[in-house]
Amino acid sequence: MIIVISGPSGSGKSTLAGLFEVKGFKRIVTSTNRDRRLNDPEGQYYFVPKEEWNDDDYICVTNYGGNKYGIDKGYFDEINKDLNYIVVLDEAGLKELKEYYDNVYGFYLNVVEKTCRERMAQRGDAADNIEKRIAYDKEHDRFNYLIDDDDLYDQAFFGEDHPSVIMRQIMDYFNNNPDNEETIDEGEEILAMLHKQK
Repeated sequence: MIIVISGPSGSGKSTLAGLFEVKGFKRIVTSTNRDRRLNDPEGQYYFVPKEEWNDDDYICVTNYGGNKYGIDKGYFDEINKDLNYIVVLDEAGLKELKEYYDNVYGFYLNVVEKTCRERMAQRGDAADNIEKRIAYDKEHDRFNYLIDDDDLYDQAFFGEDHPSVIMRQIMDYFNNNPDNEETIDEGEEILAMLHKQK
């Protein structure tokens, strides 16, 4: 299974992906040709010089803030379908990833703009980059799976019981959208997988 996390800049995508890693999910590391930030954690991205970047070498390529992001095609030779993976992508990346794999689930972190601005400023993003990212996020549709509550975000990032907070949000979505039996089964499968990782 592959879980895709998406959301506006500063929404906590990488933090949430890290929580899944703690639970035993393997992170799919994306590549980027942007400059490395001083506070970029080791292993969060593969950094590729702009002059060496070739879109043909990657899938799920997106242009964000004037920089390219994508997943190296060679990486997928190492994917084990018996393991669980977590990756941060935008909605276009999610759509493309579903063309390669069946068990792909996307979740959008829907955080208010003020919170996103504060988090980007705290991590040292330049003011003009913050404005560009906010504008970019407004142009894109939201995922069909939402984790949508700032208070629960704070619990998820800083509370002692954050995995269960996230699981409750995921199950609430599926319980409140019983369009068909398959959708509900998928929600239960995600929870079962998450519980299994404890």
